[in-house]
Amino acid sequence: MVIASLLLLEGALQLGSAMSPQLAVLLGPPNARPATLPDPDVGVRLNPAHPDHDARGFRNREALAAADVVALGDSQTYGTNVARDRAWPQQLAARIGQPVYNMGVPGHGPVQARATLATALELQPTTVVYALYAGNDLYDAFTRAYADTAGVDARRSEDPAVLAEVRAAEAREPLADAVARAFTALYGAPETRAAPPPPGGLRGLLSRQSRLYGLVRAVRRGVRAPPTRHWAEIRATARAGQPLDTPNVRTILTPAYRLCALRLSDPRIAEGLRITLTDLAGMAATATATDTRFVVAFVPTKELVFADAAGPPRAPSWDELIEQETELWRRATAFLRTHDIDFVDLLPALRAAIAAGTPPYSQTADGHPNEAGHGAIATALGAVLE
Repeated sequence: MVIASLLLLEGALQLGSAMSPQLAVLLGPPNARPATLPDPDVGVRLNPAHPDHDARGFRNREALAAADVVALGDSQTYGTNVARDRAWPQQLAARIGQPVYNMGVPGHGPVQARATLATALELQPTTVVYALYAGNDLYDAFTRAYADTAGVDARRSEDPAVLAEVRAAEAREPLADAVARAFTALYGAPETRAAPPPPGGLRGLLSRQSRLYGLVRAVRRGVRAPPTRHWAEIRATARAGQPLDTPNVRTILTPAYRLCALRLSDPRIAEGLRITLTDLAGMAATATATDTRFVVAFVPTKELVFADAAGPPRAPSWDELIEQETELWRRATAFLRTHDIDFVDLLPALRAAIAAGTPPYSQTADGHPNEAGHGAIATALGAVLE
């Protein structure tokens, strides 16, 4: 009877896994369906087999045949650290009462967005929104265009003086190394131990094939889940982060880390800005040719959002970051106005969320908006689109 019961439960779990991708991932072997996959053209793409993704590999309940609005961007659009239905594209759809298709991909920048635009336009949208994130889009544009694997259309500068400055800066310290060093100072060295080999023999077979074995494994993972961290612990372990502790706001800021990808005096970041603006103009021209409205949404860094809440004096790196990001938006808005490209500044909406007592970011050093932050973005975009 015990054996029969176990076999019956195994069959039920197998059937449930076949019908539910979420259950299949929960009960399947670890990393059987990773969220991202390597891609030779855009660096990384989303995995269609992941339970949060649709058949095209984007983060939607289903692969729509048509959508009124398509959202392009990186993890700030994808909705890292919030549930799929709470990311701003999905919240925007609920606000305007029209389908919104989320094509945000963590790690993507303007170069990848321009390559993805053709797929977006296949949905015949009336509007395409590109969320330009100040925190790393210039860095992403530079690293993608100047990567060793980049093709002939890499958008590198044709000015020999600019190329010489870029080469000299990379010789002093590669930009990727500088960003990694700042990341390590903030979060600690990444785990370098090799992953343990998969179990062999009967245990390995059960690990790969048995959903009952997977249920036991999932329960053990749940029991071992780390407890909720409170502010005192978060602040005590802030490392190189900048704690912000006011009567209304508690969070950890990372200005030195963000500044690595925003210092416009660095020729590589300056190149990233040039490439970004070039790609925005290219995307706008392509969209306009199909009678599609193209809108750029300025997504600020967490540090700029909280700048007024903190007030002076601030850490030198924080003041410099605010100065550099303000200059970035000044140059970008001037460019977009010159090229008659619509844009939306999301900074006021995110700051309004703070004033309303719903901070748009978590207390940790994470720079991604929380659910309230995504709601503020959706509200600001919805007012423009409506």
